[in-house]
Amino acid sequence: PAGLFMTGALVKIPTLLTIHGDAVVWIGQKARRYTGHVVLEAAAGRKQMFRTIADTYITMEFATKAKTTAEAEQEFTDEAHRLASRRNTGA
Repeated sequence: PAGLFMTGALVKIPTLLTIHGDAVVWIGQKARRYTGHVVLEAAAGRKQMFRTIADTYITMEFATKAKTTAEAEQEFTDEAHRLASRRNTGA
């Protein structure tokens, strides 16, 4: 939703990041605003924060052989226990 701040776990592998909406993205100390639909190559070893200006959808993709979401989460971060997907599932 618009007006939201969101921080992410440390992402240890390169990914594609798709942003659809209007958001400011901080990676390290650099901030950049993205509007519309954009696909970015995102480097390994990053920690990021988002601030949505309007309703925004953010998707991260990477190649994996994981069989479950939990396995894929463990592959891209050592902080999987901090992910929103783990809050209600107990995974």
